[in-house]
Amino acid sequence: MSLLERPVKLPLWVWPVLALLLLVYFGSPWTNYTQSRECQRICRAEGFADSRFKPQYRSKTGPQPSSCHCLSEAERQMKDRIPPGTRVF
Repeated sequence: MSLLERPVKLPLWVWPVLALLLLVYFGSPWTNYTQSRECQRICRAEGFADSRFKPQYRSKTGPQPSSCHCLSEAERQMKDRIPPGTRVF
């Protein structure tokens, strides 16, 4: 039996550790949901028609922070274009 035919057995503790590492690397989905709702709440409180939330992401230059843009009624009606909006955070 060659090395390639042997089944690989990983210790049981590897899977929870791998899950935690992925959660730390990609971020929690609940954090994005909470921040998206907060973005909507802030924009509506300031009298804007809509909001656009961009979650935190990783690029070639490193992690990029999340951002929230409030949209006016005219910006909300635009099709096939992402309006700049008013940045809140």
